[in-house]
Amino acid sequence: MIDELWRVAGAPTPEEWSAFWAGATAIIAASAATIALIQLRSYLLEVRERARPYVIADFGFRSTILFVHVWNSSPTPARDLTIRVDPPFESNRREDAEKLRRVTGEDFIVPQLAPGRQLRWVLDVTPAYYANKDLPRSYTVTLEYEDGRKGKRVRYQDTYVLNIDQWSDALADNDYPNKNWNIAKRVEGDIGDIKKSIAKIASHLEPVPNPRTRRTTSKKT
Repeated sequence: MIDELWRVAGAPTPEEWSAFWAGATAIIAASAATIALIQLRSYLLEVRERARPYVIADFGFRSTILFVHVWNSSPTPARDLTIRVDPPFESNRREDAEKLRRVTGEDFIVPQLAPGRQLRWVLDVTPAYYANKDLPRSYTVTLEYEDGRKGKRVRYQDTYVLNIDQWSDALADNDYPNKNWNIAKRVEGDIGDIKKSIAKIASHLEPVPNPRTRRTTSKKT
């Protein structure tokens, strides 16, 4: 009797309401499960990306030297590393250019680059490179390497654009290792030049007689 009083024409029955809420609960649960799976997948991808090797290429500066360095910034070793560049490296120093062309050629492979380690090759003297406008201003470096962990055979490819002009108005990397040693070396060289100059001047001066020697000679006479 009470149920009949609360019934409205066309309204769902209690059984229909139960079925509706059960279906809604199932949909909500499925949605929550889907979101959880998406988050789990994102987390696993992030973990995998953090664990993979990362090898980076860039220009470097030490004092007046311009060099190209390639380093492993990750905690995972990189294996079978190859370096390709377009256009080929050019320099005012022919020997340095030839060396860089060799290491970026098809026959050069780095068997393994350990975590945190880097390879560096001198490209040129920085002011000389900037002054020679016939040299390329930008290089595209492509690095290919494998995951060095045991049982991993995933190969990666990273591309970097090395543009020399972006550094032209920037401050050079002056705080480099052995900076004080280099300064001391220059000061030592300057002191050596001063000594040579003094010795040269002294060689043209006549010796000054010792007054005591002159006094003793006079008494004997």
